[in-house]
Amino acid sequence: MRFTVIILFIAVGCTETALPDRRLVEAYSDVVVVREVFTDSGVVKHKNDSILQSYGYDSTEFAADLRSMSRTPQLLKTFFDSVSAALVQKRMKRSGL
Repeated sequence: MRFTVIILFIAVGCTETALPDRRLVEAYSDVVVVREVFTDSGVVKHKNDSILQSYGYDSTEFAADLRSMSRTPQLLKTFFDSVSAALVQKRMKRSGL
């Protein structure tokens, strides 16, 4: 019995890590940039709606995809790591570096 449990933990630990949807990463990072740049909530809402539409999302689907990330802690960590990397690139591009 003990041997079976150990094999089960090894098998689970060796499974491939899921990667977050690239479209969600890019859309979320664009939303973060808009929130950093603009302070007017009306402008932010309008720009965020445009961003979501450009990635093929509506606000309900976008929120549902974000919630789905939270169901798997490792996927959520990978998602935010990917968002962080995307933000670094977007900020460098915005600053002209």
